[in-house]
Amino acid sequence: MVNKLIKLVLLAGAVGLATLVGNNYLGEQNETIVKNTNRRNLIMRSNVLESVPNGPIYDSNILPSSLCSRYVRLAANDLFDIDYPAGDAWKLRDLENVDELKVKSYDDLKILSKNGTLRQGMLVGFYNPKSNYNFHAGAKKSGYTHVGLFLGEEKGKLYFAHQFGKETRIKESDSSLERAGLVPKEILFIEKK
Repeated sequence: MVNKLIKLVLLAGAVGLATLVGNNYLGEQNETIVKNTNRRNLIMRSNVLESVPNGPIYDSNILPSSLCSRYVRLAANDLFDIDYPAGDAWKLRDLENVDELKVKSYDDLKILSKNGTLRQGMLVGFYNPKSNYNFHAGAKKSGYTHVGLFLGEEKGKLYFAHQFGKETRIKESDSSLERAGLVPKEILFIEKK
C-alpha cells in the first residue's frame, strides 16, 4: 500500500501536478497531490507514511454528494486494492463475493479490530436514524443505510472514511460517529482467495 502511494506521489511530482489545497473538513492544512487518470481525479493527502491513512477526496463529477457506497468502493480500491461491487449501502451485503459479520456496537468493532477480524479496507454498515432511506434498511433486512471504510486503529480509536451527505470525511473516529448517532450494524468484506 505504501509503495503504491509513494509511486503516486512520485508520478504526480514528475508531471508537475503537486499542489497545495486549503483546509479540509477538520480545518487542518495538508499538502496534497493531485493525480489525473482516465477513471477519475483523485486527491491524496500527504500522510502516506501514517499507519492509519486518510481517505481520498474525489472530484464532485466522479462522486456526487450522498453516494456513500460509491465513495467506499473507490477508496477501498485506491487505498487497499480491494474491489467491492457496485450497489447501494443496504444492498452491498447481497452482492456476489461480499460476506458480512453482524455487530451491535462500537465495542464489538474494537474487539474485532484488536483480534484481527476487522481489518483495513473492510466496510462497516451504519444505521443512521436521520436517514431518508431507512425504509430500504428494513426491506432488505440489512438494518443500515450508510457505509464507511475502515481505515484502521490508532491509540485505541477506530478510524473510518466516508461520504456523509455533501461532506467527504477523510478520517473520522468511532467516537465522532457515535456522537453523530450512527450505529454499527454489520462488517462487509471480500475474503481474499
